[in-house]
Amino acid sequence: MQMTWFRCSVSILLVLICSALPSPQALPYCPWPKCWTQTERIQVHPVKYVPVPPQLKGALEKGLGKDVTKAQRGFLSSCFPKWQNHRSMSFLQYPQVLKVSMESSPYFQLDCPNDVYRKVPAGMSTHVRVCFTPKENKDYSHELVCMSQRERIVVPIRAIAARAILDFPDQLDFSVCPVKYSTQKTLLVRNIGNRAAHYQLSTQSPFSVVPATGTLGAGDTMQVTVGFHPLTAGDHSGSLVVGCTGEESIHINLQGGAEDVNIGLSTYFMKVKSFVNRSNHATVFIRNSSNITAHFQWKAFPTEEFENEKKRRLCHLLQPSTKVLVETFKKEKEIEDEKGFCEDLTALLSNKVKEEMAKVQANPMLFSNDVLFIEPMEGEIGPHCLAKIKVTFKPLEPREYRCVAYCNISGRENRLPLCLRGEGQGPLVELSNDILTFWNTIVDSHHVCEVKLINKGVLDAPFTYIPSTTNVGSCFKFAPEEGIIAPGESQTIQISFNATVVGYFDEQFRFSVAGSPTPVILAICGRVHRPTLHFHTKQIDFGDVSFGFPSTRLCRLTNTSMVPVTFKLRVLDDGTQPAVSSFDQIRRDSDPSWREGLHSSVKPREFTMNPSQGIILPQTYQDIEVTLCSNTATEFKRIMLADVEGSQGKGVASLIIKGRCFAPELQVYPKILCFDDCFLKVPYEKKLFIRNNTLFPGCYGLIPQERKEDSPVFYSSPKPCGIVQPHSTAEIPLVVEAQTWGKHCTSVPIGVFGDERNPLRTELHSYGRLAEIYQCPSRINFGSIRALQPNSRGFSLFNEGLVDVDFRIEIAKKPHCYVIEPREGVIPARASVRVIITATLDDTGHFCDDIQLFIWNRLWKVYVLEGLSVGTTIVIDKPFTPEVNLGYKFSRLPFFCRFKLTNGGHHFHRLFWKVECNRPAKEKGQSTSALSSPKAEGSQRPKRTKHTRPVFELEPPLMDLQPGESVDMVLRGFSRVPQVVRDYVMCEAVIGIGNVVTKIIETTFTCEFINPSVKISARQFSFSVVKLESKEDPEDKMVRGHPSVEKITLWGEARFPNLQIQPSTLEFGCIVAGTEKEHSLEMTNCGSLPVKYHWAFQTDSQVNRSRYELQPPEFKPPQPRMSSLYLHGPATEWGRFMCRNVEELVRAPEESQDLAQSSGAEVLPHTREKRYIAPWLKRVAFFMDLGYTPLEVEKAFSILPLSGVLQPGERQQVSFTFFGHHNTIAGVRALCHVEGGPTYKVELTGEASRVSYSLSPREIDCGLQMFNEIHHSTVTLENTCKVKFNWVINPSTADRHLPGVFLVNPNFSGLRYYSLSRLFGPYIVVLIPVLSAAQNLAQ
Repeated sequence: MQMTWFRCSVSILLVLICSALPSPQALPYCPWPKCWTQTERIQVHPVKYVPVPPQLKGALEKGLGKDVTKAQRGFLSSCFPKWQNHRSMSFLQYPQVLKVSMESSPYFQLDCPNDVYRKVPAGMSTHVRVCFTPKENKDYSHELVCMSQRERIVVPIRAIAARAILDFPDQLDFSVCPVKYSTQKTLLVRNIGNRAAHYQLSTQSPFSVVPATGTLGAGDTMQVTVGFHPLTAGDHSGSLVVGCTGEESIHINLQGGAEDVNIGLSTYFMKVKSFVNRSNHATVFIRNSSNITAHFQWKAFPTEEFENEKKRRLCHLLQPSTKVLVETFKKEKEIEDEKGFCEDLTALLSNKVKEEMAKVQANPMLFSNDVLFIEPMEGEIGPHCLAKIKVTFKPLEPREYRCVAYCNISGRENRLPLCLRGEGQGPLVELSNDILTFWNTIVDSHHVCEVKLINKGVLDAPFTYIPSTTNVGSCFKFAPEEGIIAPGESQTIQISFNATVVGYFDEQFRFSVAGSPTPVILAICGRVHRPTLHFHTKQIDFGDVSFGFPSTRLCRLTNTSMVPVTFKLRVLDDGTQPAVSSFDQIRRDSDPSWREGLHSSVKPREFTMNPSQGIILPQTYQDIEVTLCSNTATEFKRIMLADVEGSQGKGVASLIIKGRCFAPELQVYPKILCFDDCFLKVPYEKKLFIRNNTLFPGCYGLIPQERKEDSPVFYSSPKPCGIVQPHSTAEIPLVVEAQTWGKHCTSVPIGVFGDERNPLRTELHSYGRLAEIYQCPSRINFGSIRALQPNSRGFSLFNEGLVDVDFRIEIAKKPHCYVIEPREGVIPARASVRVIITATLDDTGHFCDDIQLFIWNRLWKVYVLEGLSVGTTIVIDKPFTPEVNLGYKFSRLPFFCRFKLTNGGHHFHRLFWKVECNRPAKEKGQSTSALSSPKAEGSQRPKRTKHTRPVFELEPPLMDLQPGESVDMVLRGFSRVPQVVRDYVMCEAVIGIGNVVTKIIETTFTCEFINPSVKISARQFSFSVVKLESKEDPEDKMVRGHPSVEKITLWGEARFPNLQIQPSTLEFGCIVAGTEKEHSLEMTNCGSLPVKYHWAFQTDSQVNRSRYELQPPEFKPPQPRMSSLYLHGPATEWGRFMCRNVEELVRAPEESQDLAQSSGAEVLPHTREKRYIAPWLKRVAFFMDLGYTPLEVEKAFSILPLSGVLQPGERQQVSFTFFGHHNTIAGVRALCHVEGGPTYKVELTGEASRVSYSLSPREIDCGLQMFNEIHHSTVTLENTCKVKFNWVINPSTADRHLPGVFLVNPNFSGLRYYSLSRLFGPYIVVLIPVLSAAQNLAQ
């Protein structure tokens, strides 16, 4: 039991001194306030205590080292010293009545009656005893109240428990240490108190202490490490605060000094050069000449204050703005309104910001630069050692880089700066010639030269020409303008100079080299001169020229300069489109310009120079031909200019050109040109004459005729255009073709080139007449034709003229009854065209119509068309006249035949049908039937008298047909005896609205009625089919629909591959997990065909894994026979569930009738049966866990053989093996597929389980027994698994040799599943079952 110790003060004398005071007196100060205090809230008269005598103080401290327990009780005695009057005045002394009281407390009690008055004589003292009973080791406090008539004195009572005291020195001095270096001192601290100390140690920077908190037992020691890590040089002081739980803290003075040690860099400035994108490095050393191991880091900032300021700025930037917070809040509200809930997006944002800020605060702010790299970035340097620092420079651009890296190292207060300067060098490219000159250059002349760019560096030099923006600079072209020059290679630059600015020039051209800060400069200077050209004359006068006729003059152009000149001639105000000459105009006889003149949006180019451009050598000349072909009838004055190539050479020389252009006056005769009678469209030719009486040539042309459909005369000319020379005459052949009959007068215009507004005119007088067109024959008579049947007649049209003639034929009255082929066409000259007219008349009687012949869309003649239409307009869809032969029909069976009648005319018809009988034809006479069939021997045909009833009937016998209407008519025939029938049918009609009855149709129905006569070659048929895909019942009636029937016996036998399998279900029961069990079945080929089979498992079969718990039954169930458990489960992992009733989950699948049963084969039937469920399984609780997935069927069962062939009558044993996987329940269907036959099903069930048992009780306590008496106890061994096992009881080896200790009966046996075995034995028996897996039974 845990004991609690206490420490308290005992035997303290409490003396109460009473004295009479006339008035309150001030007393001296009491220096011991811890023992004696006075409550201000109760004090009536202020009093102070005199100093406590030494003997009293010793009495109070007497019990500091003594411990007491809960059961111990201590007595606390105290006394009050006498009050002393410090005033020198007499006073009366008298006794005082005091009452000493104490509030009720479980720890402090008065040893005298509480709250009782007692009398204390003057100058005497009284003792008060207080009983103190502590319950635990802690401090206690209470109050004792003493009251008199004038004062109330409160005496505090305190009990102080055990204390922990740690032995720390009063001061710790680190002396002088390196700055930024950790110096540690280890103190051995002992707890000299009598209680475990729960301490807390704390100090201030640059001091640290380890451990900060902990517990130190009474009398134990520990090591306290005080660290001194000054960040600045100088003296540092602090205090180590030691605090214990329930004690006052003590302070220990800490002192130390810091100074810089001898650590520095080998150099504080470093310059590195490197090519662009190439790296170069330099080395600097950190020298440690001190005795400490210095740790260094390369920083990006000179002081820690700059780093903290940078971190503060970064953290401030990470703070989300008010806009972001508002948007986050709105988004949160939208999601909450939409879904009803939303996570705290503001909190997520705040957490993310805090994470980013934490990363910023954790960033060491090491040195980082894109082109300058330091390695290592941090490390340690041993005493009196060097550290090699590698500075790598990899410039990105050809320029100078500057930065400062600060080395923060132990032993130095300030960070050591390292000034880094890097110079990036680009490619080094030079020109082969820095200066090029172009002297004596003609303006607008073209010059080409070359210069080379040479790469003298070690880098590829990508160069680009910088285009010049000056006037002269734009005259220069460089090719290529960009490229890449490999190290040591050169690039040829071709320079093209096109001088456009006159005078002296001096230009600089720059090539920018990627990676080089300065471009490559090429200087080009030179002078450009103007060219000088002169014509030998000032003007050229062409005089008078005819319109459209070219005229040529000569001139000379001289080059007086000292350089070759490229010239080009042009005429001011001249057009761009080539002028049209008379020689070109006469070849365009159908051009509209003959009628409208030359009209163009572009002005014609009337002057042509040859040559118009070229090069004239220095001090030479060039003869030039100037040709004028004017298309403008006017007087003109133009200027011809000589331009030199280039923008500065416009109009270097000029020449004036003068002249006048006009069209000569022409005449035509005769003014009237007469043509006699002209057959239509026959050409006739005559000539017109053009006379030119001027001194200039003229150009003329017959203006093309604008032909229209109603133009009466067409005229043209094979040579409509030409040129008439001065004082000469020209001919125009004119062809005239009359288009219409009658007299015509036509004006013919003739145009003059250049004077189209005043054309020459002449008149044509002609008379048109048509050639003879006639028909042969002139009258068309169709004669007598049947109505609604086509009938054709033909005639010919003859053309006696010399030209082809267009014709068209139309019917005047009834065009829908006639078809004309061709209806229109062309009649060749001196030839004929055959025309066929097909008439299909829609009525009966005489008809007459007119044929209209149109020639060239004009009615030429009218011919007569006539004939006679006979018959009827009733149309029958099947052949009906003159005879309808129905062929052979069976007697005693009615037959029907349908006809469709249509009124094809345009008159109403009412039809009346009559059927009359005729005698059948005689054997020797001429038969009226078209049929000729052999007759059976001895058969005779019965004859029918004149008045016998007709065999055939027509329905309906009366019908009305409107024009175009149709109706169905049914012919019905029936004969009781075989005979040849010939009936006469007549149809009479009333046509239109009259009452006249007219016979329109008559015909004869012929039919021969016969009896069926069948000769059968065999009376019985046998069929044998090896394999039936489908079944069809053969017909047993040879004549359909007739009473005569002939019987034929049909016998069929279907054979197909067939098996007999026994048994159809294999139940393996429950076996021990990890073992296997085998069953067999027998297959027999009971058919007459070989059977080819193969085994497979049904696709949806599976083996389920389960974890089950068993509840022991209260009775011993009987062992079932041929029982099985069949469970269906999903193929995927099952969720965790519990099945209390297995019968609800176990369902036997339906068995369907297979092909063998439907075909009647002798196959073992598969019937629907309900699977047996053992009663003990009804109390099994299955727990399916997610970790258990269905097992593959092939891993649980195997079949041998899987396939084979069985001959007829042969038998085959098939073995099925079940493998016991742990905790599996299998229900599988094996399928035996027979090729060409049915599929057989075999149900396989099995289960695997572990061996489990229960033994109760585990301990038998027989208690006290009499000697030589037997005590019996029972122990129950229960089989809790599904398999049978054997068990053996092995007694303990320690008790085996003790006689008469215990006896167990039985000590071995076999135990079936879910059964009990009771063991009997005396005293304490320990039972250890030993199971033999080899003897386990799966029943």
